[in-house]
Amino acid sequence: MRMNEEYKSLPVNYLNGLIHRGYLETKIEKGQKSVRLTHKGKIRQLEGDKNDKKDGKWRFLSFDIPEQRSGDRDQFRRSIKRIGFKLVQKSLWVCPFVRADQVDLIIDELKIRQYVAYIISDKTDIENYLNRIFKK
Repeated sequence: MRMNEEYKSLPVNYLNGLIHRGYLETKIEKGQKSVRLTHKGKIRQLEGDKNDKKDGKWRFLSFDIPEQRSGDRDQFRRSIKRIGFKLVQKSLWVCPFVRADQVDLIIDELKIRQYVAYIISDKTDIENYLNRIFKK
């Protein structure tokens, strides 16, 4: 299998695991087999590394993704949890971490912008409550 440059250094069993879990796919182009990220792999890459750096801002998310797009809705919910968002009310998610800004990229990748409200704020009247939640 001809490897794309970015995947050449990875062990074969690691690559096979990523393919098996649906993050990578193989493709044959002009008789050459190559490896590329799947849609699921792109989303996972956008979630980024764990970085708990705070900048004093709160990121609020609320979304209403239709039932016909339930797969995207479930993927979005998993992604925001991995980034660090927590559900603080029935439909309000919050995160204080800088990496939460990656949520914009995930929204674009899933093409769900019209279903999502994303707000970044310096202040909130529930700040003490949120600080307790994110202290854990």
